[in-house]
Amino acid sequence: MERRSLLTIAAIALPAMLMMGCVQTTATTETTQASAPPAFSALAGSYTGQYIPDRGAPEALALVMRPDGTYTFSGAFDSDGKLTQRGDQIRYANALGSRGVVTVAGDTLSWRNTFTGDSYTISVTR
Repeated sequence: MERRSLLTIAAIALPAMLMMGCVQTTATTETTQASAPPAFSALAGSYTGQYIPDRGAPEALALVMRPDGTYTFSGAFDSDGKLTQRGDQIRYANALGSRGVVTVAGDTLSWRNTFTGDSYTISVTR
């Protein structure tokens, strides 16, 4: 009878222990991948260009981009913001509430407000 009890306990405990090990390994991997910050250091620097509203005249704009993806606009408007990355897409959100997509072509960054009502484009070059 004692041998049967030990086999029953082993049959229940072993799969449970294996599953716990798998769950912990998966959770650790997902946490590590989620907390890894995207690299914006290649975009760091000072840029100048234009704020181009859908209606109205273009205005001069300067941008300071930091390696961590935070940035400051000055000129046509003054605002701080932060870049994030989802897959291949770079998105921005600034302190004024605007959000959109940034495209990179060489030393030129193009910003398009795609998520809020104030439509504009920004084009700045290093």
